[in-house]
Amino acid sequence: MQSNHLSLAGSVPALRRRRLLLALAAAPFAAGLSFVPRAALAARQAVIEGRDRWLFPGWESYVDDDTAACLKVVDLIGAAAAKLKAHGIRCTIIVAPLKARAAADKLPEGTALSAAVAQRYAAILAHGKEAGIDFVDAVAALANVDTSQDSTYIRADYHWSAHTAEAVADATADRLSAAGALPGEMSAPPALGEWTEAMDFGDLATLLPPERRRVIGKDRFIVREQADDGGLLADAVPVVQVVGNSMVQPYLGFPQRLAHTLARPVGLTWTFGDTGPWKTLLNYLESPAFAKQKPQALVWQFNEGQMAYGPGASGAVGRPVDHCRRGVARPRREGAGAMSEVAHRHESGSDGEREQEASRARAVLRQGHRAMSACVAALLLAGFALALTSLAKHAKTDSTPTLEDAAAWRSGDAIRAVDRAIDVPYAAALRRASAAVRYRLLGDLGPQVSEGCPGWLFYTNGLRPPPQALAPAEAKLQAQIATMRRYADALKRQGVMLVVATVPDKARVETEALCGLHQDARMTSRWNAWRDALASEGVAQVDLLGPLTAARPAFYRTDVHWNARGAQAAADALAAALLPRVGGRGPTRFTTTQDAGVRPRVGDLLQLAGLANVPDGWRPAMDVEVAETIRAERAGGLLDDTPPAQVLLAGSSFSRRSGFADRLGRALGQEVWNVSLDDGRFDRALAAIWAQRATWPRSLRVVVWEMSEDGLSEAPVSAAAPTGKAGDSSRRD
Repeated sequence: MQSNHLSLAGSVPALRRRRLLLALAAAPFAAGLSFVPRAALAARQAVIEGRDRWLFPGWESYVDDDTAACLKVVDLIGAAAAKLKAHGIRCTIIVAPLKARAAADKLPEGTALSAAVAQRYAAILAHGKEAGIDFVDAVAALANVDTSQDSTYIRADYHWSAHTAEAVADATADRLSAAGALPGEMSAPPALGEWTEAMDFGDLATLLPPERRRVIGKDRFIVREQADDGGLLADAVPVVQVVGNSMVQPYLGFPQRLAHTLARPVGLTWTFGDTGPWKTLLNYLESPAFAKQKPQALVWQFNEGQMAYGPGASGAVGRPVDHCRRGVARPRREGAGAMSEVAHRHESGSDGEREQEASRARAVLRQGHRAMSACVAALLLAGFALALTSLAKHAKTDSTPTLEDAAAWRSGDAIRAVDRAIDVPYAAALRRASAAVRYRLLGDLGPQVSEGCPGWLFYTNGLRPPPQALAPAEAKLQAQIATMRRYADALKRQGVMLVVATVPDKARVETEALCGLHQDARMTSRWNAWRDALASEGVAQVDLLGPLTAARPAFYRTDVHWNARGAQAAADALAAALLPRVGGRGPTRFTTTQDAGVRPRVGDLLQLAGLANVPDGWRPAMDVEVAETIRAERAGGLLDDTPPAQVLLAGSSFSRRSGFADRLGRALGQEVWNVSLDDGRFDRALAAIWAQRATWPRSLRVVVWEMSEDGLSEAPVSAAAPTGKAGDSSRRD
């Protein structure tokens, strides 16, 4: 396993993709247990399912007592630390606690840590203290994690959370500072990125069969973005070197936080857990970076679950973490030689035999890679030729804008034209098949859709802000508030009241169906800021969150929109606020008819996931509904008079789903003038009808501006919006 040497001096290295976390458990299985069916092995042995869909590594026992072996390893660590100290390098040790220790309340019903395992961590620290070894108490650091923001360990993953990594980094900085001043203080500590969130399957979940993996669901990975001020001191020599496994990798933020807290350059050497801490340390001691400049302090990280395996461990059957199985290369440089005295004393096996096996394996891999590369290259060339031919053929007949039109590229029309041109007759079937297989085997619904509880789908942009909504968020909010104020003022001058009804996102209402999904805190901040702005401006608003929550399930399972229950609850809440303004309930009667039986309904989230037209069993179950029609009764024919409109409804697609406008009219006793559009923009419908306000009836008394929470991520439509000037009013007939 190749080690990763990084410098963290005033800059944050590029974060590794989330997929690297999967290697801790997956790679050793593939290498050491390749002849055992992986799904069956994972189900029987590798993963323990606990309470609330928490997963624990089956290769780490929380019952067996191996304290004596761990204490022997502590003695070896002490010997290695003494050798490093002789070369002017002080050593601090971190032992990452068992996940079962940090989340004991999530273990399976009727199970708990044995008494010996419960006392083992304290015994390791006590023995290390007696030997004069500097240990970080990572268990104590867990108490500093704000569990209202994140759990200490990731629910269905082997690793601790980024918040825990930072808490342990702070505790490590305290130990290093207590041991004596470190040189190389920087004028300003390296900046830390903003917290961000992504949904993905944890590495333990990937070991489960597809059916169980879908039930367990995805985890939210809350990590920091890469800092914007990277590169200022990227070439600085590390004062502190971190050596460990994926617990301290940059994705989880341990080295960045340590550098930030110490205000010192920090280096990092890490490998996945199957390499082991001893070989990882030797990798660093043999590196050119160590030969060039030795650090003042070294932070050496272990996992509690593998503490009993010393530098000569040959692995245990069925355990994905197999320390030093490939042997330890004999060091040749000063410092590395000191370590070899400890490590090679416990090493077994023949280096020559292992090298021959590795050489044969590499030869087989090279042959396979060449064949695969040739196949891929041929397919790419064939696809490229087919695409050029199809593009030339369609260029003469496609009426969309030309590819030279910059506006067409910005709007997406050019990309869609290229897609149509290079599409093949069977492409749609291939995409459907791919989406169905991806969901059936991996539980994956693509980047725009996430599954909470089984069968409940959520729009990804409702869980976390889309990239275009992140910056500049405050400027966008101020533009939205200013637009809202101009609408309200202009309508007030015309004697019309503006009432705002913001539909909360499905994830905000159907919280019991999230099952591991989580709505980003920035979404709630934006929601609260918008509602506070309406209140401070004195604009009437109707709370729909409470009524919709009381009516749960108020949304379709496979659609972003409300169902009939939700639409009725929202209509009743809105009507209660409007009736005083329109002089009470009107005289119009409404009739309601329902079709016999239920019918399936393909939700828009199934469409987004590409699963609208795949067989049942290869997608989440469709919603079912009873078709309902609500109509206003009229006494005469086509030319009979109807009461003049008093309420204009300018909304989003929510106002065009589940009969919402008709339900509102029925509750008011009068028909509603519905000009809503299937558009998620902030004020698209209101801006469109605003341009025609000269034709509005004089009877109009209320404008209901309905918008979805998702619309808050969009900028206002400025072309037809009111200017805010006193003369911005139009005569209504």
